[in-house]
Amino acid sequence: MVKMLWWMTHQGQQFAEALSYAKLPAAVVSKAEILIKSITFNGAPLMK
Repeated sequence: MVKMLWWMTHQGQQFAEALSYAKLPAAVVSKAEILIKSITFNGAPLMK
């Protein structure tokens, strides 16, 4: 799930316009990165 969220906010953005979605603004991507990196399992981060 974490890898999918990362892909959606980064590499997946190249498909946004073709699918009639707006690309995420850089500020939103930065906030998403912080949140995604904060996801843990048993106290260990899932994204480095």
